[in-house]
Amino acid sequence: MIKLLTSATLAASIAIGTIRAADQESDPMQKGGLEPLEFVKVAGQTDEFERLSGKLAAERAMSNDVKEFGQHMVKDHTQTTQELMQAAKQGGVNPPADPPTLAPDQKKALQMLQDCDKEKFDGMYLSFQAKAHDEALGLMKGYGANGTNEALAKAANQTAPKIQQHLDRIHEIQRGLK
Repeated sequence: MIKLLTSATLAASIAIGTIRAADQESDPMQKGGLEPLEFVKVAGQTDEFERLSGKLAAERAMSNDVKEFGQHMVKDHTQTTQELMQAAKQGGVNPPADPPTLAPDQKKALQMLQDCDKEKFDGMYLSFQAKAHDEALGLMKGYGANGTNEALAKAANQTAPKIQQHLDRIHEIQRGLK
């Protein structure tokens, strides 16, 4: 089981990290330097990835903890999207009407989850979730601290603790699978 998790962790890290491995020091997502509409777009992509991969986890995971976590991600990230859209409107930002298009690394990760052996799914899913939630937490904290739109910054600050809870749960489930 540990070997499967290690292989899945490595594959997940490579898949998500490949595109986002560019200089993180200058990454505006980590510093809150995104324009309000771009912040809404990136946060929407993150939520969409969580929902889609959560649905896969609910269907494909072998562990009940992972299945339940996937279901929880669908529910929570649907809610955070609704809250973000409401904050965008309150802040005078016209959010996109269509569901967000996933970033290339998110598409690749989702495809890997769809294609992987069922025995490797749980470890790979949790690795992707840890990376995605870590990035989302940086996005929310960065925009909450430095964002230019007050309503969106407030929403980001309210969302960050939820993301931290998800991240803590991911690590707890990972420890239980080893």
